[in-house]
Amino acid sequence: MAPVLDGDPWRIGVYRIMGRLGAGGMGQVFLGRSPGGLAVAVKVIHEAIAADPGFRARFRREVATARAVSGAFTAAVVDADPDAPHPWLATVFLEGRPLNEAVAGHGPLPPRAVASLGAGLAEALVAIHRAGIVHRDLKPGNVMLSPDGPRVIDFGIAHTTGATAITRSGAIVGTPAYMSPEQARGEETGPQGDVFSLGGVLAFAATGQAPFAGTRPEVTVYRVIHDPPALDAINDPGLRGLIAACLDKDPSRRPTPARLLQRLGSGAPQGVAWLPPSMAAAITEATAPMPPGRGVVGRRAVILAGTGLTALAATGAVAAARRAGDEPGSRGGPGAGPVPKGTLVRRISVGESLAGGPALAQGLAIVTTTSGELHAFDLANGLRRWRYVPAAGESGAFGSAPVAADSTVYAVNDSGYLHAVDVATGKRRWARKAGVLGSPPAVCGGRVYVWAGTKEGGGTPSLAVFDVAGKGGRKPRPSGFSARPSPMAVAHTC
Repeated sequence: MAPVLDGDPWRIGVYRIMGRLGAGGMGQVFLGRSPGGLAVAVKVIHEAIAADPGFRARFRREVATARAVSGAFTAAVVDADPDAPHPWLATVFLEGRPLNEAVAGHGPLPPRAVASLGAGLAEALVAIHRAGIVHRDLKPGNVMLSPDGPRVIDFGIAHTTGATAITRSGAIVGTPAYMSPEQARGEETGPQGDVFSLGGVLAFAATGQAPFAGTRPEVTVYRVIHDPPALDAINDPGLRGLIAACLDKDPSRRPTPARLLQRLGSGAPQGVAWLPPSMAAAITEATAPMPPGRGVVGRRAVILAGTGLTALAATGAVAAARRAGDEPGSRGGPGAGPVPKGTLVRRISVGESLAGGPALAQGLAIVTTTSGELHAFDLANGLRRWRYVPAAGESGAFGSAPVAADSTVYAVNDSGYLHAVDVATGKRRWARKAGVLGSPPAVCGGRVYVWAGTKEGGGTPSLAVFDVAGKGGRKPRPSGFSARPSPMAVAHTC
């Protein structure tokens, strides 16, 4: 969740706005709290769309229909106001991680987990279609992996079966990489279109890539209409065949959600045990209580669970609260106030045994693990931005904390390698053998200093000094040795 911005609403209906959850083509989504404490996701429709003369009537009808949707794998609609100056819709807020973020952070799901996900989503579509609704924007970002199981969210562009399309003729609404061919052509979309989108979601879950991804939206749309899906990376023949059936260009040949449930069995997932362990841990451990006041989640505030190390920007959190008006006697109401010092703001699940860190740079918290990896987490939302795995022959458990300087993070492992990684992308810049290491590196004056257990050709402990400026195009290399001083002593005198 991101803090609210200047100009954001303070209250929508009876719901006090606590933060921003996202934005899309139809509107913005806010986290709200009811007077009784219920957490909701409030989607506010963009003014330009709300100005469409026929939109409000259709939206009113669809809200009434959406309230009828029930099922274990959907987010229930709890409130709406189609007649507000900015129409809005509120659904139960689901904690967890969207599928796209979970796969980006932890990798594709194994076949069995993909099948379990498919069963849950198929059951959700059964409930949605039974209520007479077509979702029309089923995609990885609209599949929430919650501690209670997968859930389908965001009925923002859903429409009632048989009703006229929301958009004017020729306009396309949806996400190109996951929309059906008939939707991409601007034609009426029925329940079969959701099945096509489900196939795309499962392909993404299995491979980490959309089956029709293109460099530009128009290229993606062309591939959706004309090209076969890219499914070669799915090694399980049965799963690949099922996804291919969902992605058939002919709607009449696609299986129904009920038929998919029969093929997948009755194992629709509950909880997180069906997910890979690291992903399950991230979903469970990242679930935090709702913040006590608007805007209290600071952009730079983070707590890394399990490391014993805390980076808590209390002043940033208090500043965010003050900008939002959460001062005693402000419009926040009774009980609102700045965040007390030492308040737990967020827990971030790493999913690994940590060696050290965090190093803070460019809005990221970067940690090392005993399994030999670097992980970078976004301080604004706690999501993993990248993971660095050393190349074969350069791997080994990291035994100390990383150090960040000049857009590069440096870390040493027990194989004796100093690794230099781009802070923004997590890409390897270089790695050099530095001897047996026992402490974090230090950076000073275009050089990196690392403690080497033995000097080359002798038995005296030494300090390996690496030139990282790359003068004359040369790659970083050891530029000298100096007996006994520690890297941290160099850092303090730089």
